Amino acid sequence: MAPLLLVRLVSALLMNIGATRMEGRFTTDRLAVQPWTLPLPSSEVTEISSILDEDVTAFLPESLQYKRGETDAKEWTDTFSSGSSKVSSVRYDDDSELAGLLLLRPESDSVVHLGYIFGKEYWGKGLATELLRGLVKQLDTDEFSGEVHAGVVKGNPASVAVLKKVDFEAMKESDSGADDVDWFIRHFGRDK
Repeated sequence: MAPLLLVRLVSALLMNIGATRMEGRFTTDRLAVQPWTLPLPSSEVTEISSILDEDVTAFLPESLQYKRGETDAKEWTDTFSSGSSKVSSVRYDDDSELAGLLLLRPESDSVVHLGYIFGKEYWGKGLATELLRGLVKQLDTDEFSGEVHAGVVKGNPASVAVLKKVDFEAMKESDSGADDVDWFIRHFGRDK
């Protein structure tokens, strides 16, 4: 399973703007998503470092690339959660094992970028699809009304497949932005 999906949420997901507020906490059959409380305890930083490597962060922006031996895990988690970013731990099997991370970073009042990574041992188990289905269900429960835009770095067909499984549609080329990213969209609420 490819490790990253970048998504724009056109609304204020995880922010208290307008009528929609999502806490960022939800569960699925196999996953529990829990927002970080900063500063992170050193035990959690150590746990996060155990899932990081070059393959896991390969589709992240350059500033978030992780190179074992060169990148300090504490420095990486600080960068990953910097500014207004909202980061959640994604735990597998009844909250016990850290499987990955979910990131929401607002770009403006109406646009939030979302990304995820999973440790390599969790690839190929359908967890990215399960995570996004859980997020979609939470958005529906919260009566979210707007669009979710997902940008996937070219060369990451697994994330494209995940998006299609949760009913995203390809955006027109002229709307897609960067040349090295394919964009997808899903409508929620009154925009369906």
